[in-house]
Amino acid sequence: MAVCEYPLLSMSITLNLSLLFADYWQIVGYNPVYFPYELHIIGGYENPRKHYTLMLDSGITNAYEDLEVDVYGSRGATIYETNIVYFMSDYFAAYNLTSNNLQYFTSAQNGGQIASLQQPLLSVQDEPCLATNQTHIFLLGSFLCFSISLDEKYIFQIYDLSKDKWSIGPSFDIPRCHSTCEYLSHQRTLYVIGGSSDIVNETFTSTVEVLDMTTMSDGNDKGSQWRVLASELNAALSSHSSVVVKDEFIYIMGGVSQQPNNNLMYLSSSIQVLDSNTDQIHSLSTCAQMQVSRYGHRAVYQPLWPDRLWAFGGWRFDTVSVIEVSNVLNLSVHGEQSYTHTHK
Repeated sequence: MAVCEYPLLSMSITLNLSLLFADYWQIVGYNPVYFPYELHIIGGYENPRKHYTLMLDSGITNAYEDLEVDVYGSRGATIYETNIVYFMSDYFAAYNLTSNNLQYFTSAQNGGQIASLQQPLLSVQDEPCLATNQTHIFLLGSFLCFSISLDEKYIFQIYDLSKDKWSIGPSFDIPRCHSTCEYLSHQRTLYVIGGSSDIVNETFTSTVEVLDMTTMSDGNDKGSQWRVLASELNAALSSHSSVVVKDEFIYIMGGVSQQPNNNLMYLSSSIQVLDSNTDQIHSLSTCAQMQVSRYGHRAVYQPLWPDRLWAFGGWRFDTVSVIEVSNVLNLSVHGEQSYTHTHK
């Protein structure tokens, strides 16, 4: 099996594991520090009240009672010490909740509960990307719809967990929604990756921006500015997934790509990696791709040996409009020999 030279990564394979419910836009809680083999999969566009756990080592799933509210939208940001998952529901799913609040999920023996923060956002954000440094939650970008103005697509809001307080961070350079964002703790940098820059004209962006947060006090310093990387994604990209590996690399997987000449959109199976040491983006398309093109999917990095990236869920178009979401993709970060098992 071929192995990528930079960084070491074996080709993606499908395993004989499956999600309990085929779906996309799920909220996923993952705590690699205390529960490295357990995923909490919450809601989804097709099954917005389902909640279950998936064990990465055994494939065992455990379903709980349905949630009391509909949930789907942004990827969850898990706080390790409390094992609480923070997320923002899509505008249409949030009608059962307080519409201008960050939601959170707390696991319990009865399967868990959904609640909303008492402190509302300072400005409405619909479908932002989420990231965390374990003391703050970062919300970036917004979907342009209804009462949301264009300016709010540039918005960056920060929630301080210890102070129960929101603040506004510096606006990024390009308006974005359906992007992903990742925080790297060793450099104290925040990245926002790709996304839709113009929903009305269906325009995506291939750019990545980074914010140096070392000078920010309480997460809010107007003197800090976003910087657009010289290196770009291999295509304009939206509704992809990304995950941090070893606090150095950001893997960007799948999504909806856009051709540069005619803006035609297509589903992507590509895997790209952003090296934070050089701020260069490398395409792994010649040696490692996902076997299933998809968007609206989720990914996590399992840090225990053998180190693995997991991608699951999402939406795939084909000739019969099948949602191809039952396979779990595995990538070996160290490039060990891998064997293919196909889910029937």
